[in-house]
Amino acid sequence: MKTVHIIDCHYAKDYYHDKHEGPILQQLLKAFNIHSDYRITLDRKHFREAVVQANKAKCDVLHIAGTAMETGSLRPVGEVAYFGLTS
Repeated sequence: MKTVHIIDCHYAKDYYHDKHEGPILQQLLKAFNIHSDYRITLDRKHFREAVVQANKAKCDVLHIAGTAMETGSLRPVGEVAYFGLTS
C-alpha cells in the first residue's frame, strides 16, 4: 500500500482565509484508497519533526506545501536537504 505524508506549512492568517490544501489532498487520496498522514507545522521545530517522521516511515511520497515556504520563515528546502530527502 502506498503512503503519502502531507506536511502543511502555513501561517495563522492562511487558515483564517481558508488557504490550505492539506485536508483536501488527504480526502482525495482517501477516495483512491491511498493512505496518508497529515501534519500541520507552524514552526521549524514541528516541521523538522514531521520530516523525520516521514523519513522513518519510508513514505512513498512526501508532499510539502504552504505559504510559510514562500516567505522563507521555515526554509523547508534546507530542512529537507538536511534530512537527506533531496539529491
